[in-house]
Amino acid sequence: GLLERNERRRRSLRKLVARIAGKGTSPSAQRGVVDLIFALTSCAMYRMLASDRSAKAACDLIRNASADALRRITSTA
Repeated sequence: GLLERNERRRRSLRKLVARIAGKGTSPSAQRGVVDLIFALTSCAMYRMLASDRSAKAACDLIRNASADALRRITSTA
């Protein structure tokens, strides 16, 4: 169901963030980025953002915010 799908998505994000961040990034920083990207990429967040802007603008906003979160942990590693 939905809970299982969300957990799979969170697990995939954990692996991806760990791979991008490398070994020099603290687990708590990685966890924070995973939580942020998980929230940003949820259906609820997309629906809220797309309610008053185009789908492309909502996707761009999500993409840029996610990339910024990743940059923060990779620039300090």
